[in-house]
Amino acid sequence: MKVLIEISEENIEKIRHANQGIFINLYDIMATAINNGTPLPKGYGRLIDADALYENADICHSDEGGSACVEWRDINHAPTIIEADNAENEENEQWIGGK
Repeated sequence: MKVLIEISEENIEKIRHANQGIFINLYDIMATAINNGTPLPKGYGRLIDADALYENADICHSDEGGSACVEWRDINHAPTIIEADNAENEENEQWIGGK
């Protein structure tokens, strides 16, 4: 299982310096981060910053009004934040013109 966690910069520094004799309760820091984390579902796709794509999106018009349009190549070339769980997503990447 992969879990996305958030740890404060202060706690990151405590963890980094724990082996230098600074007394901290690493278990509490890590347990809290994991308990508050977001489990990533098995087979998740490549995680990108969708908001960054939206900033450069074109406005497309249809009968129901305007909507934001992003081209496949922009999605394919968007910087990856977290790599996909490739075991189940290779087929999806090929469908959208990926690898």
